[in-house]
Amino acid sequence: MRELLAGQMDYSYFPVGLDQLRAQMSYQEVSEAAFQVGDALVQPRYLNHTTLCVGYRITADGSSVAYITDHEPYTRLPLQPGGEVLHSGDRGLIAFAQGADLAIHDAQYTDDEYPSKVGWGHGTARYAASIAAAAGVKRLALFHHDPMHTDELIGRHVERTRELLGRVPTPPEVFAASEGRELRLVAGAAEPAERPLRVLIAEDDSLMSRMVQDTLREDGYELLIARDGEQAIVLALSQRPDLAILDVDMPKATGFEVCARLRQEPGTSHLPIIMLTSLDDPKHISLGFEQGASDYVTKPFTRTVLRSRVRSWLVRSGAL
Repeated sequence: MRELLAGQMDYSYFPVGLDQLRAQMSYQEVSEAAFQVGDALVQPRYLNHTTLCVGYRITADGSSVAYITDHEPYTRLPLQPGGEVLHSGDRGLIAFAQGADLAIHDAQYTDDEYPSKVGWGHGTARYAASIAAAAGVKRLALFHHDPMHTDELIGRHVERTRELLGRVPTPPEVFAASEGRELRLVAGAAEPAERPLRVLIAEDDSLMSRMVQDTLREDGYELLIARDGEQAIVLALSQRPDLAILDVDMPKATGFEVCARLRQEPGTSHLPIIMLTSLDDPKHISLGFEQGASDYVTKPFTRTVLRSRVRSWLVRSGAL
């Protein structure tokens, strides 16, 4: 990060170097782990661009905004609003924007322009509309306008997108982002929870289990503790937790087996499930996703990482 900023202040095109500034500067690299800024929860997500680019979902006071700029479809197969989504990257983006009050999405090219722009790191309004429809967002702002597009062309772009979304049951409101336009998301009063959010922890290693419990207890969750896979299934089906943390390697039933079982039951079919594993192996991780895992955390991990993952999945599922 320091090199990126210093490069913009190279003497070739700027007389003052970064090392000449008197401020004490520190640098924090952003990953996909959620973090807090005041009362706002910020969830980053890497986008599909020619260089590293990050989108953000910001949730505060009961409202959320998904900011998805400089993003190209993961597959060349054109998506259609209301159509099937095949690529896991596109499905992940849908989960990222799920239920947002506003999605600001890259829509630089027309359908006719895009084939000659593949690989440039931007997409179409049709793709943005497809993601927004599948995610159930309330408003869609078409963004990252092409410099060669006139206001008239952008207006037709918006109308065409509205026509495409007219085919889905609950289409989002669509408009073109423009300088000076302001949209206020009014926060509603949150309903008090009937009980604390409930997290199932299934881990046979006592030290690891204690660390996870101590970390999550600080956030006020009600904890359900299982020492093996069979106990985890019983607790999940009887106590209906809001999220489950499963160790992969457990006695009586592995985390994979527990996950597969819970996905078969109506009451837990959409339960966020975070798998804990010591194996950072693609095949191993892929197997877990095939069984229905929502996320992976590889041991060893920090308390901050665990808290962020748990909170982000509770927000994404609507429990928080």
